[in-house]
Amino acid sequence: MALAVCGAYTAAVEVAPARPREPADVRTDGSTFNVVDAAGNTIWGRPTKGTIAHAELADLDGNGNPEVIVDVGNGGDDVGKTLVYGGDGKTRWIADSTAPFNYDSGRSGRLAIQTFTTGDLFRNGQREVVSLSLDSQGWYPSRLCIFDNGGSLVASYWHPRHMHQVVVGAETGSDAPRIIVSGVNDDLRAALHLEGYITRSSCSIRAMSRAKYLGKLRRGSELWYGVLLPATNVVERLEILDRDQHGKNEISVWMSSKNAFYLSFAGQLRAVGRGDGATSGAEFHLLQKR
Repeated sequence: MALAVCGAYTAAVEVAPARPREPADVRTDGSTFNVVDAAGNTIWGRPTKGTIAHAELADLDGNGNPEVIVDVGNGGDDVGKTLVYGGDGKTRWIADSTAPFNYDSGRSGRLAIQTFTTGDLFRNGQREVVSLSLDSQGWYPSRLCIFDNGGSLVASYWHPRHMHQVVVGAETGSDAPRIIVSGVNDDLRAALHLEGYITRSSCSIRAMSRAKYLGKLRRGSELWYGVLLPATNVVERLEILDRDQHGKNEISVWMSSKNAFYLSFAGQLRAVGRGDGATSGAEFHLLQKR
């Protein structure tokens, strides 16, 4: 008896939909950035109208999914802007750090972002973006801006000369976060009785809570203000760390002179470290405490 195949049988195989690749990092190159996965493969990217100052991932709204935050320096229409995207590449919000200038001095009329960080300033499980902007042509003023996770300006702080580095931290997990900023201050020359031409003016460190100086006549909650001498020193690195591993953080300030100052969150000098080739005579002075 001949055998015959009456019909072919095909088994149905259910294929699970591919999971979208999760952003793991953001990489910049001039005026473009690319979001990559854990394997380093590009998921998506965008150009910006200006040179990117800094970009990173952070979960701003606390939902477990990071946003892509890109801050723009000079060179185009996006100068001074914070651009925030979802992990899928869709624009969430855009904020501008430029505002009417607070000082009667030379100015370009535009601010260019230098850097930013993020922090849960209100301890509500959401993070704010804290950015530092300089005049786009390098003139006198600079501005610190705090934007909430939806892009609204929470507060700002104008400063006489440039701010360069910013970190957010607290002494312990139960303390309110503080904003720590380093920079230079042209107006300290008279207060410190410094004479002659000083290329960098005076390096300074200041600690602030989340409320800032908002305008020409309104003062915010600057907690303390300190100065680092000699005036030619430059702050190369600003960090929050638990140096002694005793559950309390300090503010670490590394100088171009290879000296390191360790400060409490109240502005008190705890210790001085000296690296290889450190120069002598480095000093920290607490000028103001509210």
